[in-house]
Amino acid sequence: MKEIAARYEGVSSLDLEDEALIAANQEIVLGYNLLNNMINECVGLLTAQIVQAATAIADLDEETDLDNSVLIAAGNAISDDQELMGTLKLMLTAAVYKACVNGDPFNVFDEEFQQYSTDSLDLSCYIQNADLYTTSTKRDGIDSVAAVDVFPGWKTTILNKSTIGVEFGWSAFAGSESHPVTNACVVASWGPVVDMTQTLNLLPVGVYSISAGTEDSGDRLEGDSCSVKSTFRYESAAKNDTMLFRNDDRGEYYALTRSIFPNVALNATDEKGVYASVKYGAYMRTYQSIITIDQFRLHMTGKLEGFDYAAALAAVKEDISDIKNVVIPEGKPASVVYYNLSGARVAQPEGICIQVDTYADGYVVIKKVFIK
Repeated sequence: MKEIAARYEGVSSLDLEDEALIAANQEIVLGYNLLNNMINECVGLLTAQIVQAATAIADLDEETDLDNSVLIAAGNAISDDQELMGTLKLMLTAAVYKACVNGDPFNVFDEEFQQYSTDSLDLSCYIQNADLYTTSTKRDGIDSVAAVDVFPGWKTTILNKSTIGVEFGWSAFAGSESHPVTNACVVASWGPVVDMTQTLNLLPVGVYSISAGTEDSGDRLEGDSCSVKSTFRYESAAKNDTMLFRNDDRGEYYALTRSIFPNVALNATDEKGVYASVKYGAYMRTYQSIITIDQFRLHMTGKLEGFDYAAALAAVKEDISDIKNVVIPEGKPASVVYYNLSGARVAQPEGICIQVDTYADGYVVIKKVFIK
């Protein structure tokens, strides 16, 4: 947008020929729409995982230092930064372990009713792109043997053709030049085979509920040939399981039902015995039906009996310390940029600001500063 503004700065519409004026108008409108869409929707979709993780850390651990540079970076994120997300996962796992050491975060006292009730921790932020945003610009569906980039974070294999739908409905819709990131879902209809998986790592050890929103319209269509077997599945070190897509027949197309694996025990899978992992996803196969999946979710519902949460907490803190103790390059940064607390860049910083130092080798330091 800055380039467009600079190109036409001081240019009057009277100075341009008709064709040049039309081209300039189209370029300016495209740039405005791109900026507007990025601010109002695209950035929110890209950073949802980061924001949810940072919020969960602050909510779970009341002693969290909100001036922590990692949380500040999360608040200023504008992209799906998986390197930053890796650090946030470590911090969130530490917060979960700390809560488990200090008590039972799954057995909460209700002040209003003066009784204990069970609760769960929403850890869906360990899933990259849980709500299936897409950067695809194809409007007539995706036809690819290995469409890895269709949904960032997911390994997706599509045979024949599958439709990317925005929200729900018959019409396929994908992104565009002015709308590069779109909130979507997978709608596999009339013949395609879709296989999508993702491995979640750095998870807290515990008992989980693993779910996704699914819909299978096959049971509402006529004829036995419409029967399909689309499955939601997970694979852990201890157990693998699959289930047919759940569908509560409510007489509506695209009415998602939660397909849920409850009480999934996830033990440590790394060499240090600290972090859990799980692979999960869906296999969608249709003939004369419409299969939909969206809204992948992960909830921790309890501690794993026999696991040493105190020892695990100490180990995770060491891993976090190793990240924070990276040596900052010597000398002055190549560039210093300031932002206000709303995330807008400022030329004349004043008061509380976010300072971003970038060094020649690409190393970035983000910190909150006060400038008189």
